[in-house]
Amino acid sequence: MTTRPHSARPDISIVIPVLNEAAKIAADIESVAGYCHGHGLTAEIIVSDDGSSDGTLEVASRAGASLPEGVTLTTLDTDRHHGKGHAVRRGMLAARGEIVMFADSGANVPWKFLGIGRDLLREGLVQIAHGSRRLPGSRIVLPQSPLRRLLSGAFQYLARAAAPVPKHLTDTQCGFKIYTREAARALYGAGVLDGFLFDLEIILRAGQAGYSISEFPIEWTCDRDSRIRMLSNTGRIAGELWVLFRTFRLGRSS
Repeated sequence: MTTRPHSARPDISIVIPVLNEAAKIAADIESVAGYCHGHGLTAEIIVSDDGSSDGTLEVASRAGASLPEGVTLTTLDTDRHHGKGHAVRRGMLAARGEIVMFADSGANVPWKFLGIGRDLLREGLVQIAHGSRRLPGSRIVLPQSPLRRLLSGAFQYLARAAAPVPKHLTDTQCGFKIYTREAARALYGAGVLDGFLFDLEIILRAGQAGYSISEFPIEWTCDRDSRIRMLSNTGRIAGELWVLFRTFRLGRSS
């Protein structure tokens, strides 16, 4: 792990989970740093690796060498590929900010929407704010491929069958989620899923703990270079669905 010096607790921590994102991560760091600095926010960017073999962290460190005042970079290395959930969880638990979020690499969602989610938390009515691609005000710049949309729809159906997902949530898998520090530490500290379904687990744990979640519409561009391979990970996804069913649906009725 490499870290630039810290002083007081930053206003926000931004966790970016990565797996072979050397071509994207410098632009990610520069864009979020520019947004935060331009809006007077002290910020901590955490690049949490999931076993990259293309020098992603080296590229990130070089990009972090010239950040504006008030913005720092931390990189978290790992021994091997564990899964996106593992990378996000490590980053969230290492975060020091008053508000903590994770965002996918590739700038799928413009950083201006960070401010919308942050304002929801600052109003004090909710502790978690999710970007959603499926609200009336959302805008899809580049959609998923037809196959990807079909698989996503099937996944949403199976997920709601396996676990008691709150009905008001329209987009459980969007990679743009913002938390109060307390909620992030409590929920990710209890999390166990390392793979694709970690989002669902955190949502269900939030319900158990009494944390409120609000969604907000976003502008979203599909990253056709996504590292998530649903078809090749069906066995692992099925196993994680069973964990959710056993933990949250059976556990609720027992």
